[in-house]
Formats: sequence, C-alpha cells, structure tokens
Amino acid sequence: MASIPDMFADIVKRMPELEKVSKHLNGRSLRVATMCSGTESPLLALGMISRAMAANGHTFKVEHVFSCEIEPFKQAYIERNFSPPILFRDVCELGGSKATTAYGALVDIPGNVDLLVAGTSCVDFSNLNNARLGIDAGGESSNTFHGMLNWVKRHRPAVVILENVCSAPWKEIVLKLQTIDYAAQPARFDTKQYYIPHTRTRGYCVAFDSRAAKKQGLDSLRLSEDWLERVKNMARPASCPLDTYLLEGDDPRIWTARAKLVQDAGVDRRAAKTDWGRCESRHQKERFNKELGSKRPMTGWDESGFCQPPDYAWGDWWKTQVERVWDLSDILYLTFAQRGIDPLFKS
Repeated sequence: MASIPDMFADIVKRMPELEKVSKHLNGRSLRVATMCSGTESPLLALGMISRAMAANGHTFKVEHVFSCEIEPFKQAYIERNFSPPILFRDVCELGGSKATTAYGALVDIPGNVDLLVAGTSCVDFSNLNNARLGIDAGGESSNTFHGMLNWVKRHRPAVVILENVCSAPWKEIVLKLQTIDYAAQPARFDTKQYYIPHTRTRGYCVAFDSRAAKKQGLDSLRLSEDWLERVKNMARPASCPLDTYLLEGDDPRIWTARAKLVQDAGVDRRAAKTDWGRCESRHQKERFNKELGSKRPMTGWDESGFCQPPDYAWGDWWKTQVERVWDLSDILYLTFAQRGIDPLFKS
C-alpha cells in the first residue's frame, strides 16, 4: 500500500468506531484549532478521513476555527492552502481574550473548539540542545507550552493532542494537564509502524477534559487509556519500499528541486557555521565506546571543509552539510559495518 488516500481508507475501515463519531456529531462539523502545526498535517489528515468516511456513506465534516504560527513562511503556506478564518501569530498571546493575527490586527480569540492539535516548540527539549531547559524554565519551549495551556484552561476543548520530540518532559506535561482537570496519556510512535517506510519517532499526548467527560458519565482517564490501546492496535508496518513513493529519477521537478536545495543549503552553511567543537567530544566518546576508530570511510571529510562522498552519492548536497552531519554519517556507517551490514545498500 503506497497511496496516501488508500492508507486513510484502510484506517477508516479498521476503525468502525468512527461511525459513532459521525452519529454523535449529528451533521454538525468537528471544530478544530491548531497551534504551531507548520504544515497543518492534522487538517490534511482529517480531510482524508472525512473523504474516506463519505465514500462509505458517513458524514464527517471538519471546521477549521483558527491556526497559530509564528514563522512567516509557514504563515504564508497556511494562508495560501487553508485560508483559516483567523491566523494568529504568537501562541504565547492566546491565554487572554484578544491576540494579534499574522496581519497585525488585534482580534477576539475563539474558544468554541472540540479538538486542539498543538506541536509547541521543541528547541529546549531536544537531545541536540546541550543546555536543555525544563517545562517551567522560561525558554521558548516553556513559553509556547504555557501559552497553549492557558488557552486550554480558559476555553476547555474536549480533546487536546500534543506532539513533540521524544525527549520532551512528558511526565511534567501530563501533570500540568492534570492541574487543569485533563486526563492525559503520553506515548511514543514511529512512522514506520504506521504505513510509511520512513523512521520518524515522536512523542504524542492525548488529553480529555475530565469535567466534560464527567457530565457525560465517562471516565476521562479511561478514555486516554483507550486511546493509547486503539492507536497501538492500528499499527500497520510499511509494506512498500521507498521507491514506490518517489518520482522517477529523470523527472524535471527533481532536478529543479535539487538545484534549489543545494543553492539554499550553501547559503545556510555560509551564514551559520556550526561550531564543530560543541559536538566533537560527544562524537569522539561514541567512537571510543563502540571501538570504531578514527577513520571516516564514508565521507573522507577533514577540518578544512573537504568532503569526498562515494562517487554515486549526491556530491553537491554532501558538500553543503556541516562537520557534525559528516562525522555522524561516518559513525553510523562504521557501526553498521561492525555488524556486517552495508547501510548504503537499498533494496
């Protein structure tokens, strides 16, 4: 299975409980808001679920209430492709009654939302950050999280879905949600276990409004546990190789994109030289612990900025990368070599 619509059709087929959602909504739209979603993948996914359910004779409509995104180019993407009624600029402002839009206007913040999907900043939680900060440390990740939390506390959507790096302080996040009467369950998922032949591991947390659940005679903690069990049961490992998803090698779109990527990467490399010294000790420790030696068989890079990847590799791209990427590639290559595996081989 390599068609995205087919994947969502399969999800709907394997999740008959979605029919109950359709009946519960009784023709009205599911009101959805997003914060820091970047590409609005939640809305794209909900749209595909809606179409798959319609093909089976069930109504599932989605209403986009608002988005919030601070990156200008992402704002442009969202505005161009989704045209939300309101596009807010800064999630940190959403705890009040009014906030600034991407266009600079001060408007009322909507609150009648069924589902919030948020992917607040991960910069302070990432393993790549040598000075990681906690959930209350006042950094970018802390501020965006609390901005989201303040909106949730004020407007109380029935369901909240949070996404972040696996190293985010998930226990603390759950405790913060519990203080405002939300029952939450964190989990870690990998895309390769869900249709896609690509590894991307992320942490997720789904929270249910305990007050609203109680009015319906439901246990919000049990709802969060049921969610985790159902998602685990939905696992379907990728069944097609990566090539199935790719354009042909001579497609003009590939050549255009490659040229643009190399050009942009070269500018980024010149504009922001990475301090190799910040990573070098960590890489040396990894080599020592795994007895990998000091050779660089895959990239042949040196401190002068020289890099010589295999002749069949995309040389222009490799030469725009930084020392950390080069050395990590060599470490991975040597690690696999110890196990008798050639990581450059593709089936």
